[in-house]
Amino acid sequence: MRYAILLLFGGMGALLLWLGWVKVQEAEGKLRYWERTTAVVSLRGGSAFALRYEAAGEPRESYGSNQLALVSLTEGQRVEVMYSNPEPGQGEVTHWAHAYRDSILIAGFAAIGLFLGIGGFFAFGGSHTPAPASAETALYQQLAGAEEDEPAPPPRLATLGDPVELREPGGVAVLMVIFGLVLILAGGGFLSSTESWLARLFAWPAGIVAIIAGGFFLYSAHDTRKTVYHADSNGIRMQSPTLTRQVAWTQVAKIVRLRQIQREWSKTLQRSTTRTAGYTWILSARNGEELIRLDENLEPRAELQRLLAYIPGRTGVAVRNDAE
Repeated sequence: MRYAILLLFGGMGALLLWLGWVKVQEAEGKLRYWERTTAVVSLRGGSAFALRYEAAGEPRESYGSNQLALVSLTEGQRVEVMYSNPEPGQGEVTHWAHAYRDSILIAGFAAIGLFLGIGGFFAFGGSHTPAPASAETALYQQLAGAEEDEPAPPPRLATLGDPVELREPGGVAVLMVIFGLVLILAGGGFLSSTESWLARLFAWPAGIVAIIAGGFFLYSAHDTRKTVYHADSNGIRMQSPTLTRQVAWTQVAKIVRLRQIQREWSKTLQRSTTRTAGYTWILSARNGEELIRLDENLEPRAELQRLLAYIPGRTGVAVRNDAE
């Protein structure tokens, strides 16, 4: 899980960082080689403005926008502009807030992607990792090739008491929302490209894909937060915007507590080791059909533990520990 998050968000951040560097090089090339002159700013309503200046012996007028610029231009302000000799009518403001605006915006999204990737890597990596008793004990177990001990069977409850209501962790949905919004904004930036037709040929399909993917992440976040597990003495019901499943305790004939194993390379031992990434309870019927899954990261934790302690006694089925 954490490697997927690192690859997804970190890769996105690295790609955006490279695009920001390309935009910086483009801006520096203009500042270095384009001609310069002085222009007068005329606001055109909203965030738009016009630049009036003289270039190649003729009066010129070009247009720009204060939108997303860290420093806005005002009516009647005199500013330095740059233009190329082939197209003297396409003047651009030399102020850093306008010349490097795209680079700053892209760098901000890159920082968000890298932060989510690295933060998610560490946040999801250690949430279910059991701490060893000591460094010497852990090293001995690894050298001896010992795997983690089987988890102790959960205590049994005779009665459930009040009904239990569980949801997926909120942090997962927040990450989906942030990533979805970033994709939609990035897609909008691609679609608003005013570069050559060749650039638009690649930018527009990428923008459409990014917007669709962003919408998918937003919908997935909504679906995740709306998924509810409701359990009482009769059974458990899983309900989401797209699926509803009702399971009676009398249907349960097999319970497996599945340990999710993650392999890692140990630089100290110079070999592959394993760690526990989490646990999932799988309830199945007599014919082997999977009835429902319960991840041990559901919230609230106290209610989840109460339900897990109640299921074996209510169903009369022993919990079997397994690994994948």
